[in-house]
Amino acid sequence: MRDHISLQCRCGTVQGKLSGLSQAKGRRIVCLCVDCQAFAHYLGRADDVLTPDGGTDIYPAYPTQISFLRGTEHLKCLRLSPKGLYRWYADCCKTPVANCPRSSKVPYVGVIHSIIHPAAEGATLDAALGPPQARIMGKYGIRPLQPGTYNTAYPGVIVMALRLMALGWIKRQQHPSPFYDSTGNSRVTPYILALDERNELRKVCGPR
Repeated sequence: MRDHISLQCRCGTVQGKLSGLSQAKGRRIVCLCVDCQAFAHYLGRADDVLTPDGGTDIYPAYPTQISFLRGTEHLKCLRLSPKGLYRWYADCCKTPVANCPRSSKVPYVGVIHSIIHPAAEGATLDAALGPPQARIMGKYGIRPLQPGTYNTAYPGVIVMALRLMALGWIKRQQHPSPFYDSTGNSRVTPYILALDERNELRKVCGPR
């Protein structure tokens, strides 16, 4: 496995890299939760971001693994509710970038496949990051679901996430972060959806 892979939004304005892959085991998951679906619909990118059953392909990483080389002024942030995740995207072309916890102290970033650009290294997503390990939150998916989809969060995925974060805390992988400054504040003030906006988005999400 190569040590890094390029990050690039659809129009090429935002560019960067995801590093430290050579020692990372397979982490990819496909999440079918209603919030991931709503995020894609909010950006108008559901057709080319979501799988046919409503899944978002995510690679769990540490903040220190991600660096942006250009276009950071186009990074914007959305929260689906006042307590929701920080969902980052490239405003220039509405490309989803990543999901972050509410606290900068948590060493976790869910990098969304749409920002990952393996072709720059002459690779495929599977070759660079390994195949998806699980498909979760199928109760929110659009029928028919792909075989092997778990209805909720697969226990193995929970263990993987806890282990990833525990190692991240030990190794202090929270900072530097491209999404939070040195004081722990978001680099961009997030836009928080109103309840009626969120409810309208959920009307077009699964299950149907």
